Amino acid sequence: MGDSRKIDGFAARQHGVFSGSQARAAGFDKHGVARKLASGEWHQLDYRVFALASAAASWERQLWVAILSRPQAVIGGRAAAHLHGFRGFSRVKPVVVVPGSSNARSRIAKVIRAEHFDDLELVHIRGFPVTSTPETLMTLAGEVPPGRFESLFDDLLLSGRLDLATLTRLLDRESGRRRRGIVLLRYLVDERREDAPSKGASYLERMLERLLSKADLPPWSREHPFSLRGVPSRVDVYIAAWRLVIEADGRNWHARTEAFEKDRQRENDLALQGIQVIRLTFRMIKSDPHGCLETVRGIGQVRSA
Repeated sequence: MGDSRKIDGFAARQHGVFSGSQARAAGFDKHGVARKLASGEWHQLDYRVFALASAAASWERQLWVAILSRPQAVIGGRAAAHLHGFRGFSRVKPVVVVPGSSNARSRIAKVIRAEHFDDLELVHIRGFPVTSTPETLMTLAGEVPPGRFESLFDDLLLSGRLDLATLTRLLDRESGRRRRGIVLLRYLVDERREDAPSKGASYLERMLERLLSKADLPPWSREHPFSLRGVPSRVDVYIAAWRLVIEADGRNWHARTEAFEKDRQRENDLALQGIQVIRLTFRMIKSDPHGCLETVRGIGQVRSA
């Protein structure tokens, strides 16, 4: 006879779920398990994963099913992002990370195989084994659109939840491996180091001018003068027909964050004059010139309408 109290203990810690190995540890052999299933006291949710009939269905219960259905599985990817409280990540289908030699098929979860599984950094959140913040970012870098990922990266960095030194160490671990998103992640880390270089203002302004000169845009002027709060000022590029300012920002990340309040006040002062500001960084102009022009045109068309 098995000990139902032990099963209750496992289920209480795992949102009503327990594994076949836990059932055996509680003294239930295959016949005992079969009797419980036949009586309706237990339900089978996946291969060798069961739940008490009294346990309510929930997202957390599905996470435990995903974990217990795969040896050594831990929560990762977008599911881990939600547990960590990353901004903009809601509950999704369970995602688990398993050793590289494991089977990647699952009816319950998306499965990510990690060659470096034994080196994964893990934390526990609400009782779940979860990939750490930097480990979770490593996975998301290959899944989330670059613009959204960069915003998430900066949000975690500015809130103190992301340590660049730890992330750099994990990136070094990936040396020699092909993994989606690693190039973007390395760029973001390098740009946000305290010793990251700035791009010369004149050099970046020339890049911006060359980009705009190739496009079919209304007439624009460079170094256009404005008076902001009675103080003479200038902007990099001004398109009068759209009342649109384009600023080329070549400062390193730390310089930009230090000047955040000043930049926002300047943009607010221009907004009082009915003028919108677009900021294009060196990376944007260098890596995605077409996207930059599409942004300028799109905003210009909205404003002209």
